[in-house]
Amino acid sequence: MARRDAPAPPPYVALPGGLVTADGTLFRTSEAALQDYAGAVLEREPLPLLIAQAETWLRSPQTLALWLLPFLLVTGPPWTAALVTLAAYIGWTLAAPGLVTRPLLRGFGWLEQVAGQALLYIGILSWLGQNGHYAALATGLAGFVLLRWGVIGWLLRPLQPFIDRRYPLRRPDQVLRAIIIRAALKHRLPLPEVDAIAAQMLERWRS
Repeated sequence: MARRDAPAPPPYVALPGGLVTADGTLFRTSEAALQDYAGAVLEREPLPLLIAQAETWLRSPQTLALWLLPFLLVTGPPWTAALVTLAAYIGWTLAAPGLVTRPLLRGFGWLEQVAGQALLYIGILSWLGQNGHYAALATGLAGFVLLRWGVIGWLLRPLQPFIDRRYPLRRPDQVLRAIIIRAALKHRLPLPEVDAIAAQMLERWRS
């Protein structure tokens, strides 16, 4: 029997090719490289926490779509709800790596909880069924299953090279770096990108 005070395992496995999470996300870096890059940040916020936050942000398109779809089904026809939800999913997938913020990260952390999503869908789908909106009910049920199982993300994998070309790094690595930078800014810790931003702001102020 495992001891109750045993530390929880990290949300990733260190392999020669990088850090791999339970969700299958590959961060092409190593613990040693991250320690060299942001050791001061890791003393304040441990790497397992930063990896978990990056995973939450990488799932944020799915989270956004899951919360958007049921409300759209109540306010409009099913086909419109499905198209708008898909457009929001794609749009946020493209934009999210460059828009990492800590308040939004906390918000997505709450919104991705399965219990909250289940209660939302049970309530709205029950209302749709009771009022005879069977097409909307079927759309909501199918959308929930496809989004929760990651089918939509899998179908949109051909977009991944286009997303990666928009940023200096691959999407997972870009998100992790952004989260580390935000942590450094919060704790006012030195980091190459933070120092560059501060120098640029100072130069603009002087000019």
